[in-house]
Amino acid sequence: DLKRTKGIKPLLKEQGLFIPVLREMGGLMSFVDQALPGILSEHFSAKHVQSRDFIDFMKDLKSWIRYSLPENNLPLNILENAMEKSFLVLLSVAEAVWADYETNVG
Repeated sequence: DLKRTKGIKPLLKEQGLFIPVLREMGGLMSFVDQALPGILSEHFSAKHVQSRDFIDFMKDLKSWIRYSLPENNLPLNILENAMEKSFLVLLSVAEAVWADYETNVG
């Protein structure tokens, strides 16, 4: 485990690197539960997307799927619900951004 290697943090810091904090499902779902009501409203548009928060969410979701999901012991129905909500957020934001792009460019 890289975190347990002595002196790794200063070495990484010198190079502008760090060991990322792996998100747990609870943190991801907290973001989703806060974002979902606004995203599902009929007035949601690209101007409501906080790009930094959304990009961080996508990175955390990718890491969670890649590294934490295979080792997860949660019941399948909970995992399916979490994934469904997460992808609903991704899809809704992508649709809003695309609609904004088409309106302003097309």
